[in-house]
Amino acid sequence: MRWDEAARCLVSVTIHFINNYTIGEGGSNCVLSNGQELSKGLRVEYRMMTDDQRMRYHTAMWTIKGSGEYNVLSRIHSQFTVSAGAHSGPAFLPWHREYIKRMEFALRRIDPLVTLPYWDSTMDGRLPNPSDSVMFGNELMGKGDVNGTVTTGAFRNWLIDDVRI
Repeated sequence: MRWDEAARCLVSVTIHFINNYTIGEGGSNCVLSNGQELSKGLRVEYRMMTDDQRMRYHTAMWTIKGSGEYNVLSRIHSQFTVSAGAHSGPAFLPWHREYIKRMEFALRRIDPLVTLPYWDSTMDGRLPNPSDSVMFGNELMGKGDVNGTVTTGAFRNWLIDDVRI
């Protein structure tokens, strides 16, 4: 998705400032370039997705990976020099909120029913070795090697640009 299309799909909100509180009113009427209307989506924990939701998500991810759009978004995320406040400063939360929104727009442009799932890492907190989580099994995200290649799972053969993240 082009950045200008993503910007058009922002929920239009009128904000009023009253006594240092923010009140918003808004509506959603985003129409993608393919003519489909984008409705609200509900993000769910990755392991709680239905098989259909997970398949659609994986298909959309592979599509943006194949087009190069995923790599562009990944580079934006990993370029600390360009976005230094994104990982070590006060802009961490707002920067990532915007980043996640743009990633989700890219996915939803492929399939408007797809939403970006989240990972609740606290579900794995009591494991002796968190890397043994089902998250990294063949049915879900998969495991990677030290070179940044995902070797198993839905994203096998993906090369992660920056393995430090």
